[in-house]
Amino acid sequence: MNTAVAILVQRDYAGIAAAYRELLEADLQRRSAEATGGSRPEPAREFADGYYHWVMTLLRIEERRAVNPSLLLPPAMADGLLAVGRARAEFAAAHPSCSYCGAPLLAAKDTFCWSCQKSWKEE
Repeated sequence: MNTAVAILVQRDYAGIAAAYRELLEADLQRRSAEATGGSRPEPAREFADGYYHWVMTLLRIEERRAVNPSLLLPPAMADGLLAVGRARAEFAAAHPSCSYCGAPLLAAKDTFCWSCQKSWKEE
């Protein structure tokens, strides 16, 4: 018996936010590894490909809305953009920007920036 449940990705806002956070984290890890001469294998993805495709679609819509704020969106897209915004805010809280170059830090308490290679004392 097949007990699979179909999920409408466009309306799974928690899943959309989590998939976007996962993409942000993977990108940060990849960029920091490249900058420091290390290598990291691609992390396994937690969600089905449809989540990542939908996140990328929402990001393209977000760019278009920046140019045309009056662009009307269906409720699922508008709510999806809110989920993306929440995920971005959570990522920014977990990875504050380096005060020297603006790159996100690997952890909130870091005293060394992987991007500009500067260090500072924790206050």
